[in-house]
Amino acid sequence: MPDVLPIPAELLVLGLALLLYLTDLARLLFANEVLFSGTVKGHWKALTPANGFPFNRRNAVFPRVWDAGNIECRVAWPSQPADSSQTIDDALSVLAKEAVFERLICRALVPQLFIGVPIAYSLPSNDLPTLVMIALIYLQVVALVVGVMIKRRRLCLSTGHAAWLAFESLVCLPYALNVFRKIGANLTSQARSDVLDLAARLLDADDRHELHERLRRSASDRRDALSPATQVRLDEFTARLGVEKPER
Repeated sequence: MPDVLPIPAELLVLGLALLLYLTDLARLLFANEVLFSGTVKGHWKALTPANGFPFNRRNAVFPRVWDAGNIECRVAWPSQPADSSQTIDDALSVLAKEAVFERLICRALVPQLFIGVPIAYSLPSNDLPTLVMIALIYLQVVALVVGVMIKRRRLCLSTGHAAWLAFESLVCLPYALNVFRKIGANLTSQARSDVLDLAARLLDADDRHELHERLRRSASDRRDALSPATQVRLDEFTARLGVEKPER
């Protein structure tokens, strides 16, 4: 049978794995949402719909594609100052204490799957290096899902949620890379923090000023399409943005 594929089959498989990973990683933001993406060392960035591209009435953004150990916090606006500024800290504390093992495995899986497997496949000897590499990856994924199931209560995961993470990770290896992100997103979704409070605490002056400018422009674009009551809330929120300038 003639070879009718325009590119090698192994590149198609690698491309499919990358596509599944990016699809699972993508976050669809509404016009009034901000996604804070940070590292465990405290380096945070704020992503708005302007950082992505339109998809199904929302905008798809991709936070820190090659860092599977990043933390996410999704916040809607307009919002009021949070009653407690420690809510997000509580979530981050749980991640730092309980999910270290999951973070390390997810970070290690990225180069193994997208670099190690193609290198093993390209070796001229036989299929053994590829099989060994895939077996090692599966062993790590099994350890990952077992850890999630054991620590599900400490990670604030329901049994059903933890079981679903385990199932999709075992069935689709690229999905396993995002387990730590999903655990963090679940924890931070319970924080209900205010977007401006988070910006003041997580972002440096330049990034905070850029976010404020984006929020001002978005608020101006959306205002006329909102109800009078929502316009009042939006005006109150916009007033809180102030005229802060980045420090030099």
